[in-house]
Amino acid sequence: MGYFELHGSFDDPFLCQMIPKNALPCRQDQISRYPVGAMNSFDASSSVPSKGRFKTIGIGISVAVFLAVVFFIARASGSALPQGIVLYWGEGCPHCANVEAFIQENDVESTVSFTRKEVYLNKANAREMGRVAKQCGFSTTAIGVPFMWTGAQCLSGEKEIIAFFQQMIQ
Repeated sequence: MGYFELHGSFDDPFLCQMIPKNALPCRQDQISRYPVGAMNSFDASSSVPSKGRFKTIGIGISVAVFLAVVFFIARASGSALPQGIVLYWGEGCPHCANVEAFIQENDVESTVSFTRKEVYLNKANAREMGRVAKQCGFSTTAIGVPFMWTGAQCLSGEKEIIAFFQQMIQ
């Protein structure tokens, strides 16, 4: 009959749980010889995770960290107000067309530097306009175009925006 030898001090609580109660007392400092049959219930392979399992856990943690970083970067960059003057407009909007006609007829762009952002077809621009409007105290459900962020305040409607441009070009 073959024998299974255990060497050293076995006072590790984890190891003591894995060895059958009648096979080896914990805190034993000697070489112990037990028949192989006495250790049948001890399966070392079941207590040690496989390399594939570690790899899967590592990949899962890496993906979670990556998504968290992307989420926080997106939230941080999305919450800032735009720099400079921004004119939000919509494709096919008649009031926006009136503001655009005023800009062209009075050569506003030679005096005033601003950015145009279309919001009907570009959802990112629409979300940005909503954040800006909310920051200015406007209801995000009742906001429309043309809408302007001057860098300090919000203007809504063609009359306010044209009045702003008239003041800037004088």
